[in-house]
Amino acid sequence: MSGSQNLSSLKRGLRALSLLNMRETLTATDLGAELKLPRTTARRVLDTLVEEGYAEKVAREHKYRLTPMVSMLSSGFSDESWIAHVAEPLLAQKTIDIGWPLVVATPNSDQMMVRVSTDRLTPLALDHFSVGFKTPMLHGTSGHVMLAFMSQQHRELTLQVLRNSPDPKQALAREDARIRSMLKVVRTQGYAHIIYKEYPEASVGVPIFLNGVARACLLMGYVKAAIKPAQIVDKYVPLLKVLSAEITAGVADMRLRRRAGQRLSARPARVHEPH
Repeated sequence: MSGSQNLSSLKRGLRALSLLNMRETLTATDLGAELKLPRTTARRVLDTLVEEGYAEKVAREHKYRLTPMVSMLSSGFSDESWIAHVAEPLLAQKTIDIGWPLVVATPNSDQMMVRVSTDRLTPLALDHFSVGFKTPMLHGTSGHVMLAFMSQQHRELTLQVLRNSPDPKQALAREDARIRSMLKVVRTQGYAHIIYKEYPEASVGVPIFLNGVARACLLMGYVKAAIKPAQIVDKYVPLLKVLSAEITAGVADMRLRRRAGQRLSARPARVHEPH
């Protein structure tokens, strides 16, 4: 089978999975009508899904339905994945508008992991942080934002982990009064702004909420020599907060549309396989 034929077969299989997910059950005739395929070809597509364990035949009926194995395909699509999916185009456009690089980072054990980065979209980025890059939670703005806005129970557990970390960049966790004072300031002002003397670049960050829970941090990196601290507070913090709200709204909208689409598409198909 040629590469183009393989690709066509893959597309048919994916479309069949999507239709089964929306309608719950399909006959070969239903699928053939949707994909404009001969009934025999549609049946082969469905039988292939059965062979691979993703579909099964409904007993005593000419219908197919998905198996629980399909849930494995989406098990890794977490809230953080939704945020990254929605945030990527928004951050790209905003970087073009303002020039400064933007990043979305999420907690990963005692570190923060980059989920989205626009560093390569602007020459103003001094460092290029790729997706998957990790940094100690207490060594950067994103970690301070997450610790400040996560639930108290989650914060206490995370701080306990950080206190036991051998990484010297996490040592601040053992200065209990200092770290709690710093996190209180972040919560009060609604953002974190950390400037290290040894680095030419600094960053400012705000939380991204889903269902009222902080799930990620939105960061803007900048060159210290180019922007005064007052400008960060007056211009860029409000910009980041608006962008964070857009990401939250975008995730909620996508989920609502997805659920609505599933409900509408779950109605019984009008085309039935003849007996």
